[in-house]
Amino acid sequence: MYWGVYVGLRSRRSWAITLVLITSAFGFFSSFCKIIDPAGDILALIGKVFSCLFLFFFGYQIIFFRKREVRLFFGTKGQVLF
Repeated sequence: MYWGVYVGLRSRRSWAITLVLITSAFGFFSSFCKIIDPAGDILALIGKVFSCLFLFFFGYQIIFFRKREVRLFFGTKGQVLF
């Protein structure tokens, strides 16, 4: 799926925005579930720190790729998903 995102972004296809938003939503949800899961040991706690960073990254991607300027750059008209 990430390979499809990469190819779509490199070739500036309009469907790449939708695919980025879908993968970001899945990543955001996965990171959120990892954060709210109780930590059993120190390694799980360290994993939560990285999950928090991924949560911010995927959240930023969702915000960035929903901007009007980015959608116009890729030739997407109107609202994408939200």
